[in-house]
Amino acid sequence: MADRLIAEPGPTRLGVLNAGISSNRLLNSTWNPNALTRLDRDVLTATGVCSVIVMLGINDIGGQPQHHEPSKIIAALGQIAAQVKAKGLRVTAGTLTPFGGSGNYTDELEGVRQAVNDFIRDGGVFDAVADFDVALRDPTMPSRLRAEYDSGDHLHPKDAGYQAMAAVVALDKLDTRPPGHWVGTWQTAMARTTPGTDRGMPNHSIRNVVHTSVGGDTARVRLSNALGTAPVLMGRATLAVAARPDAPHAVAGTMRELTFGGTPSVTIPAGGEALSDPISMTVPADGDLLVTVYTPAPSGPVTEHPRSYQTSFVAADGDHAADEEGTAFTQPTTAWRYVTAVDVRSSSAHGTVVTFGDSITDGDRSTISGNLRWPDVLADRLAAEPGPTKLGVVNSGISGNRILNSSTGTGIGGPNAFARLSRDMLTTSGARTVIMLEGVNDILNLPHPDPEALKLALRQIAAQAHAQGLRIVVGTITPMKGWRSYTEEREAVRQAVNEFIRTSVDFDAVIDFDAVVRDPADPQRINPSYDSGDHLHPSDAGYRAMAEAIDLGTLR
Repeated sequence: MADRLIAEPGPTRLGVLNAGISSNRLLNSTWNPNALTRLDRDVLTATGVCSVIVMLGINDIGGQPQHHEPSKIIAALGQIAAQVKAKGLRVTAGTLTPFGGSGNYTDELEGVRQAVNDFIRDGGVFDAVADFDVALRDPTMPSRLRAEYDSGDHLHPKDAGYQAMAAVVALDKLDTRPPGHWVGTWQTAMARTTPGTDRGMPNHSIRNVVHTSVGGDTARVRLSNALGTAPVLMGRATLAVAARPDAPHAVAGTMRELTFGGTPSVTIPAGGEALSDPISMTVPADGDLLVTVYTPAPSGPVTEHPRSYQTSFVAADGDHAADEEGTAFTQPTTAWRYVTAVDVRSSSAHGTVVTFGDSITDGDRSTISGNLRWPDVLADRLAAEPGPTKLGVVNSGISGNRILNSSTGTGIGGPNAFARLSRDMLTTSGARTVIMLEGVNDILNLPHPDPEALKLALRQIAAQAHAQGLRIVVGTITPMKGWRSYTEEREAVRQAVNEFIRTSVDFDAVIDFDAVVRDPADPQRINPSYDSGDHLHPSDAGYRAMAEAIDLGTLR
C-alpha cells in the first residue's frame, strides 16, 4: 500500500506504519496485549497519524479461547472506531479473510466471521471499508482463500495475496479528517485497583461525582479497566447533572442513559477503555455531573483513582444507575472508579489544557468536594477571560506519582509518568497544552535521587509532547522542608532540577511555582500562609496562588 501511495500523482504523500502483531486479538490478551490495551501506544500516538486501517478479529474467532458469539467482536471493533474518531482520525475497516481448510475452521465459526463482515460492510461505523474478504476468497468456495493467494496454511495469504489486499484500499479515503471537535471538560488518571475487589463489585452501582471545566451541548464518557486483570461488564451507565457537589442526587430531567455502539452495556477487556456514544445534553460549565455505572457480574479488581478529594457514592444492592433520587447510594467513597474522562462538544470551547503531575496537581489537602485544586482555579480564570475562545482544563495528577518508577501494585502512586503518558496526556480530547509539575516524589523517596536522571526524563516527556503537536509548560518543584523524608541532599537535588527547568530550552514556557509559594524567610519551606500543615502540600490559598501565577497567554 505504501508503494501505491508513492506512485500516486501529485505532491500528497502519506507514510504507512505497521502496528500488526501476529496472533493479536480484540478481546483477550494472550502472549501479547489485546487491541484496546495497546491502541493508545501503538496507534493513536503515532507521529503524524491521520488515518487508521483496522483488520482484527480472526484470532478471536479461530484461536483459543474461541468466540462463538459475534456480538462481542463487533462491539470491540465499534470501540476501536469510536476511539480512533475521538482522536480526530479517519478509520477504515478491513473485512476478515477466509480461513476454510485451516486447523481451527468449523462451519459455526465461519458463521461468526460472516456476521462480523456483515457488520463491517453495513454497520455504518467506519469511514470506509476495504473488502479483503472479497479480494481473496475463492469464488467457487467463499469460505476458502483462492489457491493463487494461499500461502499454504489456508489462513495467511502469500505475497500475491497481500498485493491483492493492498490493491482494494481506497487511497482517497485516507487523507481527509472527519468533522467534529471535542474537548475534555474533566479527566482523572487511574492509579490502582480497589483493595478487596478481586471479584470486582458485582451487583453494585457506583455514582461518581465529577466537576466540569467547560460546558457543551453534547457529551460522551470514557470508562476505564486499564488496571484490571479481567474483563468487566458495564451493565448500564448514565450521565446526569448533579443537584449538589456533595450528594448523589440528580437534577430532575437531566438523567441520560449512555450507549456503546448503540447498546446499553459494554464489556471492557482487561487493560482497555470504552468510549460512549455521543448524547445530547446541556453540560454546565464549572458544574458537577454524576457518572454512574452498574456492574452486574463478578469481574476482577476495580480500576480506580483513590484520592479524588471529592465525595462519590456506592449502592450495593443492584442497578440504580438511572435513579434521579440518590437515596440508594448510602456508601460514600473518596475514590473515582471506572470513569476516567468526560468530553463535550461546544461552539465556545476550542481546546484542552492537560495538567499532569502528582499530589500537588491532584489536590491533596484541598477542601473535599470544594474543587479548589490549582487546576480548578485555573479553569475558573480561563472561563472568566473575555472573548469566545475557551479552554477546558483536565486533571491528570495522581497522589504519590513519580517520574522514574511505579507503585501500582504497592501503593497509591500509580504507573510512572512514562508508563501513563499516552493514556493520561497525549490522547486527551482536544489537548493543546500540557502543564507538568512532577518530581518531588522521586526526590523524597528514592534512596539517592539523581538530578541528571530527572532532567533527562523531563526532556524526554517534553519531546513526546512536542511530537504530538502539544505545547508543554513545566512548573518548578515546590518546597518540601519539614516533610518527614526531607534532607539537605534531597533539597540540593530539588534546587538542581529547578535550575534546569528555569533555564532549559526544551520547554515552551515555565511556571515558577517554587517562587510563588516559598517562604521568603526560609526558601526551602512553604510560606506558612500557603502551607496545609504537612509542609509539602499547599492549602487552598496556596493552590489559588499557584493558579494565579500562570500566564494564560502561554496556554493558547
